[in-house]
Amino acid sequence: MYVKVNEEGNAVEYTVQELKKDNSQVSFPLEISVSLLAEYNVYSVVEQAKPDYNRRTHTINYTFINVENEWQKQWIITEKSVELIRESYQEQVTLHRWEKETAGVNWVDSASETWFIATDLDSQGRLTSVVTAVQQGLRADNGVWKCTNSSGEIVYRPTTNAEVIQIGTLVHSHVQKCFTAEANMMAKVLAQDYTSSFEDEFNNL
Repeated sequence: MYVKVNEEGNAVEYTVQELKKDNSQVSFPLEISVSLLAEYNVYSVVEQAKPDYNRRTHTINYTFINVENEWQKQWIITEKSVELIRESYQEQVTLHRWEKETAGVNWVDSASETWFIATDLDSQGRLTSVVTAVQQGLRADNGVWKCTNSSGEIVYRPTTNAEVIQIGTLVHSHVQKCFTAEANMMAKVLAQDYTSSFEDEFNNL
């Protein structure tokens, strides 16, 4: 890595390719010496190790500093404002709730066989519709319902109306749990309590 230093002594990141482009009339050797680079105010840089930091509460940037005639890339960690920290956490909480809500749930039938039930918004809507049909007496018992078994195979499974209600109740409970966990986490974020996570709140319900 290199920097180019301007007349005010400020350094910006620079490359040998940029040097050649900016000085297209010059025929540079294949290996450009340190002294030749210095004639164009270009210097190599020693990069300091990037420190660990909390991305939610801090930002990181860098600057170029001359230390005893050696240019160094040094990292600067800055604490975010309370508003930015809160917004960052709120965005993450909402994202995690969405991912959890739409990740699906497992339903175990009376034969102890496990079935994966999709919970994306389209699947939620379809399930709500069929539950309503059952409640209104419009659905024939043992109508097929598209399910995924424990092996990941899609099966058009004859499903009783009672099972449809079970599945609908399971999905509703799952979605409600997701939103309750989100609400609990948001309350903590507003109180500037960042010791928990959405997953913690979900698992505690």
